[in-house]
Amino acid sequence: MVTLIGYFPVYYLQALDMIKDLKESFNQLLDDLDWMDKHTKEVAKEKNNFISPKIGYPEQVMNDTYLNERYVNLTYHRDKYFENHLEDRRQSFNKNMRELRLPYDKKKWEGTPSTVNAFYSPVKNQIMFPAGILQPPFFSMTYPKSLNYGGIGVVIGHEITHGFDDKGERS
Repeated sequence: MVTLIGYFPVYYLQALDMIKDLKESFNQLLDDLDWMDKHTKEVAKEKNNFISPKIGYPEQVMNDTYLNERYVNLTYHRDKYFENHLEDRRQSFNKNMRELRLPYDKKKWEGTPSTVNAFYSPVKNQIMFPAGILQPPFFSMTYPKSLNYGGIGVVIGHEITHGFDDKGERS
């Protein structure tokens, strides 16, 4: 069950429905396997049911206060690419050091919204679809369902199966 709080882009609910449909289909496919015992099927279904989706971007990107605090000490210079890169690395290192002894946040969004890719995290048992991949040719609110399932649906199914390959074993 996913609780929606705050603003979500228009594609969010459609993508969430597709993920729900494909997780249900995965469970049905498990039922048809003759090489897997009943207990293993139940454990696989349980893991599949607990895969959590991240869609689009984190809520913080719409929060000016958060963004201003996050980048308060970051200064870019138009003509200093290398120095800007070093500043990024320094800020990233300092942020990682501040978070080193903090409890691990399984809800934290990893990566950038502009990424045209999708990911499975075995540590979080999470699939992530940044806004960058939720656009043509993979997905569009104006496409018929068949095109969306053929485009981003294949990607969703691919990410779900990573939870069951040798890199996504049950944790």
